[in-house]
Amino acid sequence: MPLEVSYSNRPFAAARKSLYIKWLQRETCQLKTAVRENFAWLNRFTLSLLKQHPGKDSIVMKRRGCGWNENFMLEVLTGATL
Repeated sequence: MPLEVSYSNRPFAAARKSLYIKWLQRETCQLKTAVRENFAWLNRFTLSLLKQHPGKDSIVMKRRGCGWNENFMLEVLTGATL
């Protein structure tokens, strides 16, 4: 006995899938925009913290120092010398 397939719902399913894909693309685009804005804010915030640090090193060396030494990173974040 052959299996009978009903094709009556196929156009509806295709339209629903198409709408879902469009919605997903829009949501993904909005999420990417939010992530970019958050990282931009984070970069500006860290740059201002590094500029406020009283050390004589350049911003680049302060940024590297934060990556190399946790005590220095805490010093920059808290604004207090350890």
